[in-house]
Amino acid sequence: AGTDHKEEAWKWVKYLASADCQDRVAAHGVVFPALRSSTEKALAAHEADGDDVRAFTDAVGTKGVAFQLPVTEHGTEISPLVQDAIQSAILGQEDAADALESVNGKVNDLFD
Repeated sequence: AGTDHKEEAWKWVKYLASADCQDRVAAHGVVFPALRSSTEKALAAHEADGDDVRAFTDAVGTKGVAFQLPVTEHGTEISPLVQDAIQSAILGQEDAADALESVNGKVNDLFD
């Protein structure tokens, strides 16, 4: 965005999203690649190290088990507010309905 090297930056982003790059990431077994086609390579790398990580890949492949949270404005502000409200209800420090009603107001205020 604010770079003098827009073409180079775009080229780098395209490479990062490519199968070649994701296969390289997968081969090291450090993180799971972004491309599904590279996942088997990551599994093989983990297995070579003696690690069984299928619990993670199996869950992602099962419909209804894994999902992405929606992207929202103020997400980093909302998360601790909601966590604190839920925690106070679980610990019996506050009635659940009251805690959630209160945090709902705080979250709504972020968008005003």
